[in-house]
Amino acid sequence: MTQQQLAKLADLSYKYVGEIERAEKNPSIGVLNRIANAIEIDLLELLEFEPLSEPTKQEKARNALIVKLNRQIKNLKPEDLEKHSKIIRILSEKKE
Repeated sequence: MTQQQLAKLADLSYKYVGEIERAEKNPSIGVLNRIANAIEIDLLELLEFEPLSEPTKQEKARNALIVKLNRQIKNLKPEDLEKHSKIIRILSEKKE
């Protein structure tokens, strides 16, 4: 994706996008959210940094599932989100 394409999708100036890319400007969290939405990822995924060491196969699989879950719940209505939260809580409780 070009800077022009990203700028158009995020409703930003392509010059500003270039300045962000070259670390000449520090975008606000709102601008970062617009960029994340433009490239169809979660804001947290955009802000995620690479770990100092290579993640294990299990960590990679876990992270991939978290990203998948974030995408699935991103647009849920508040009442549906609460239902999903309760289901996860119930499933996560340790059996005694």
